[in-house]
Amino acid sequence: METVTYAQFMVMVQVDVVYKSEHEWNGKKLTRSLLVSGDNDCFRFSCFPTQVIKDVLAVEIERILPLAKLTSEDKTSIVLGLVDRLMKQRRTWSEQKWIPYKVRVEKTVMVPPVDMEAMLEEAKDQNLLESIGTNVAKMVGSLLGKSDDLLMETIRDAIREAGLTQFPDSYTESWLTWVQRQDNCSRLFLQPNRHKFVKVLGPDMDLFDTCCICQEDFYLGEYATVTSPCSHVFHSSCIADWINKSPKCPLCCAQLEVYTWYD
Repeated sequence: METVTYAQFMVMVQVDVVYKSEHEWNGKKLTRSLLVSGDNDCFRFSCFPTQVIKDVLAVEIERILPLAKLTSEDKTSIVLGLVDRLMKQRRTWSEQKWIPYKVRVEKTVMVPPVDMEAMLEEAKDQNLLESIGTNVAKMVGSLLGKSDDLLMETIRDAIREAGLTQFPDSYTESWLTWVQRQDNCSRLFLQPNRHKFVKVLGPDMDLFDTCCICQEDFYLGEYATVTSPCSHVFHSSCIADWINKSPKCPLCCAQLEVYTWYD
């Protein structure tokens, strides 16, 4: 039985779902597909004998929701394939302590042509909506507080730039309402030139204590924030949420330097 030495793995699994449909047109078989990328799922495990690695991976793969509907054979295939790749590459990292490892799993789902048509239209509409939102936020940001007429004309330009050429005034007015609502929302952020933002590397995992906000460890590849003036360390996402409740360090209550951003 092999033993993996001097390594602790940080595995990042991305599950992409490819929806496909097939139909015939003029005697030809046509295939259409739509890729939907899922969120990354991360887990960490220490060096173990090969069989234990298989058992750990099997448990972790089982709890990844996008893979829940896969057959047991498919899950076993993923685990064995991952273990095989780890073992074949062990000479390249045998003297390292922390090993980031990225895995991409692609799951294919066949759907009827009529469902694919609806999904493609929905994806098209969503992309257009996101493009309009980006343009509106970019073009209107400096005009907040100006007249509604100027905002409306700017919003029309932003919508046209995204590719939508014909739309009613009510559509522009709905985006104006969205802009005005965003103007009333604000968030606090840490001053980037006053605090240190770092990507967690192997040695840091031994130096950093657990994040006192979420009570979780620091994982390889995550981002951490070292606050000033107290030099306490937190997950960047945790301290970003914290300062909107209190702009003081959660450990020592030191006043942290922040700025206000209006969404």
